Amino acid sequence: MQGEDTAGQKSAWVSTVSSIVVDATAPTVARVTSSTANGAYKVGGIISLAVEFSEAIIVTNSSDLSLVLETGAVDHSATFVSTSGTSISLSYTVVAGDTTALLEAKDTASLLVGGTGAIRDAAGNNATRTLPLTGPNALIPGATCSGSTLLDYTQNGKEYLMFVYTQNALNGILEFKVSP
Repeated sequence: MQGEDTAGQKSAWVSTVSSIVVDATAPTVARVTSSTANGAYKVGGIISLAVEFSEAIIVTNSSDLSLVLETGAVDHSATFVSTSGTSISLSYTVVAGDTTALLEAKDTASLLVGGTGAIRDAAGNNATRTLPLTGPNALIPGATCSGSTLLDYTQNGKEYLMFVYTQNALNGILEFKVSP
C-alpha cells in the first residue's frame, strides 16, 4: 500500500497490515521576537527579528519572504536571512523617515511569502502564517514589560524623548514609544 497527501507527496510502500500515520497539521506562528537590544537606532541600524513556528519548517524561494512592519507613514519590510528548525530569521534596516510609535508587524497578515515562496512542514502542509495579535491589544492581563530605556535624541532638527521597551516574552515584539 502507498499513501498520497493533498500536496501529491507519496509515502513509502508498506505492507497492508501496517498502520500509516498521516500528518495533516499545519505549522502555525507561535510568536515574533527580536534579539536586538533596546535603544534608538540611526539610519542604517539593523533590527534582527525571528518568527517562531509550532513545528519544524522548510522555506522555499526565500527571496520572496518578508515581514511587513509598521514603521511610520510608509511601511517597510524585514527581509529573510535564514531558517533553522522552527524559526525564520529576518532583518530590518532602519531608513530615513521611520517615525513609528510602535515597531511591530503591521497586522496579523504581515508575514508574506510572495508568488513563489512557501513555508511548509516536512509532510508538505502549508504553514498558517497568521501572526499573534500585536500592539497594545496583545497585552495579556497581568503581563509585564521589561528592558526599559529612556533616550533623548535629535532628528531633523527636532528633539525627541524616547521610551523603549520590549513586550512580555509571550509576544516578544520590539516596541518603541516616541513623544516629540
